[in-house]
Amino acid sequence: MPEKGCLPNEFSTLLHGYCRKGKLSEANAIVNEMMRNGCP
Repeated sequence: MPEKGCLPNEFSTLLHGYCRKGKLSEANAIVNEMMRNGCP
């Protein structure tokens, strides 16, 4: 996936941190960005 600009471990870490802190809108923004960049 790095060839598409995706770094799964970094996104996973960000999502986990945002969700643990209850910042679901920020986590959702990360998911939306991943989808825009072609990450599955």
